[in-house]
This record gives sequence, structure tokens and C-alpha cells, in this order.
Amino acid sequence: MGNRTARIVVALVTIVIAIIGIYSYTQPSSFPPSPADQTPITTTPLPLNGLTPGDPAAIISGDNPATITTPPMRYAYAAILKIPTDLKSAGRAWVKIAIKVKQGKFAISLLSDDAQKIVTQQVFSVTPNIINITFFEMSLTDVGLILFSNSQDVDGTASVAELSSVKISYNSQP
Repeated sequence: MGNRTARIVVALVTIVIAIIGIYSYTQPSSFPPSPADQTPITTTPLPLNGLTPGDPAAIISGDNPATITTPPMRYAYAAILKIPTDLKSAGRAWVKIAIKVKQGKFAISLLSDDAQKIVTQQVFSVTPNIINITFFEMSLTDVGLILFSNSQDVDGTASVAELSSVKISYNSQP
């Protein structure tokens, strides 16, 4: 009986020491950076004064922020921003947009150069604050235009948004 008690005590002490060891482990103050952290990323803001109306009835005013008012027709184009040709050679990139939808529903679409293909699209309703949208990692060779349009379900209501920024981020090393 004494030998068995001694083994139980040793086992319990071993478990307690292991638990103390787990909880007292401290992480190193800094880990070496991962290769992804070492990749230089370049971010290029697109000038909002480059917005062009997508429809004669669209209204674009200001450029910091730019206020975009769509025509009242459902799915009407409101504003188009062209991605500069020199950025198209950047390869894969992220498109980052800061916008506040003040009225209606706004669609933001990334289109091909000829505007015949929607590469990706997101729709947003009224937002109380600026929202930051990121279209993740896509090839800029496939994207040439950023389209802002009315996404109301019925005709008769315009949508309004304040566009704060559009930025393209990409790996600056091949």
C-alpha cells in the first residue's frame, strides 16, 4: 500500500509540474518575420478627380470626398474610374475603396477594359460611416475600370455616396 501511494504522489507531482510548465511558458518577444511580411507592398491612390460620369444624368461633385449621385434608373451607371495603364503591369493586386453610402443601394464593380465583363461586384446599402472595401488579389490585366452604379430594385430612386478613396496595392517585386 505504501509503494502504491508513493507512485500516485509521484504521478500527481509530475502532472502539477507539467501544468505549471505549460502556464509559465512565455513567448519570445519577437519572432523572425515571415517571407510574406518581407514582401514590399506598394499602394497607389487613384485621383478621384479622374471620375467620369457613366451617364449624362449622373452627378459627380468634389474630389475629397467625391459625392456621386446616380440617375434614378435601376442599375444606371453613375461614375467610372479608369485604372492607369502603368498599374496594369503590376500583376496581382488589391483594390481598396473607402465609401459611405448615404442613400439607396450602390454597386461597385470591377470591369474589363472594354466594360464588357464584370470581373467582380459588391452591393452596399446605406452605411452610417465610411466602410472600407477590399477586392482581394486579382490580376489587373483583367481589370481596367471601376464602376459605381445604382443598384436599386426599382426605377425612380437615385443613390448617393461619398467616395473617400480608391487605392491599388500590389507586390512591388516580381
